[in-house]
Amino acid sequence: FELFGAIDLKAYRPSKVGLKLKADDLPIMIPDTLETRLSAELDISGTPEKFLISGEVQMLEGKYYKDVHLNLIESLGKKSREEDLITSEIPWPFLKNMEFDITIRYREPFVIDNNMALLAIKPDFRIYGSVNQPLISGRAEVESGGTVYFQKKEFNVKKGVFDFINPYKIEPTIDVQSEVMVREWTVFLNVFGTPDNLKFNFFSDPSEREEDIVSLLVSGKTTQELIAREGGSSLSPGQMLYLQDKCLPMFFPKQFKNKSRMPPVWML
Repeated sequence: FELFGAIDLKAYRPSKVGLKLKADDLPIMIPDTLETRLSAELDISGTPEKFLISGEVQMLEGKYYKDVHLNLIESLGKKSREEDLITSEIPWPFLKNMEFDITIRYREPFVIDNNMALLAIKPDFRIYGSVNQPLISGRAEVESGGTVYFQKKEFNVKKGVFDFINPYKIEPTIDVQSEVMVREWTVFLNVFGTPDNLKFNFFSDPSEREEDIVSLLVSGKTTQELIAREGGSSLSPGQMLYLQDKCLPMFFPKQFKNKSRMPPVWML
């Protein structure tokens, strides 16, 4: 990369900065998490009272591959408690008063490849705000043809977006729509919301009741087929407890959030 320009001094201290940074095919790596290559052209300019980094960064290619381990029964439908971000005082005026106005583009889609999904994402962002409160606006589109892994099923992604519209913090609004065939049923999965309040919505074609969709995803059979296999006219108490305690709260947490949890006594 190249860095050139001028720094004016007053009483042996920087009083004005005018620099340009050019980077070409710059590798950035976070071990066991992320790898990417960037090109950038940034202007770094200002005084101790007003300091700005502006320009454009192009993502040449990138991949996020760290696995995510979630307890879906405990986490789905629950909103985590927000905590204020504690920032330390920055003593140097140039950093303390630094602001951003940077556009993020891409040459090749950014890839997420882990235990939760295989997605190709096309970002179009703007990074702005201060060093103490950086913000992002814009959208990242998810290419169709990706995969979301859920309950050992591979859902084919039809479309998806990550919208950054919160003007107060970095928080994407997620909307990813996918589907999977289970025998003659097409089961649709819509993942939507913010990371702190992510929701999973299921429906099917041909249309089935919620418990039948859950049963199809978990066991590959409808509840009526399970009943017929057991030779009974209704689900056994153990089966009902398992569906109520383990399956339904996982897929439909809002409806079941106030029900007490009971240990599973029957395994599909």
